[in-house]
Amino acid sequence: MKELPGALLGIMVGLVTWLVVGNVLVGVIAGIAGGIGWDLWRNR
Repeated sequence: MKELPGALLGIMVGLVTWLVVGNVLVGVIAGIAGGIGWDLWRNR
């Protein structure tokens, strides 16, 4: 799991958020935020 790149995780988070909320913009924002957050958490 720790080898997973932040971008890939962000895309998965964005897809799940988009499916749940049904809003592409919210999914994209959540995906970007998830990817950045994952990279920051992994590199701390």
